[in-house]
Amino acid sequence: MSITTENLNLFKYDPIQDAKKTFNIQQALNNNWDKIDNMTPTKANTSLNNLTDEGKVKFDGQWVKGGGYIFQNRTLSTSTSPVQFTISFLPDNDIYELLLYSYITNISNSTFDGIINVNTDIVSGVVVGHIWQNTQGALGCSTIVPVSNKRLYLVGASFNSNARGSLSCIGYRKVGIGFEATTQNEET
Repeated sequence: MSITTENLNLFKYDPIQDAKKTFNIQQALNNNWDKIDNMTPTKANTSLNNLTDEGKVKFDGQWVKGGGYIFQNRTLSTSTSPVQFTISFLPDNDIYELLLYSYITNISNSTFDGIINVNTDIVSGVVVGHIWQNTQGALGCSTIVPVSNKRLYLVGASFNSNARGSLSCIGYRKVGIGFEATTQNEET
């Protein structure tokens, strides 16, 4: 007579009593695999820090609404020495993708150039916003930047003149299963 496993209640043939029975692939294999597959989460995560009070995964590659301004209405520097900003709204020091929005404006009535250039512990030289020899108006741009350790660095440019900028985070998501950071270029 057939038996079942103690924990998952999976079907097993009894090697003595079922020895003469025809092997049933659906019953002995497929049904068991389906049970196991249905009981397994789609993403393994052994950290309890990644669960809400209701037991749901906090980050599963879904975007979370951003934390607001990283800096606001800052005169854009001509210095190329990086200025560090701590992204305090990120829950931990893991790797995240930030959806950033930059806004550059003229602070005088003269010609102005402005660039918001950022580095992280993962990438460098990311131009989030750049306006070139514009005598009026402003420019808004957005991009996605990977960060780790809650750090982002603003780097000036020698040609910055008469420009102010703001940088805000529209949204972020934790890099995890299916979103691994890579140093390889991807071709589409």
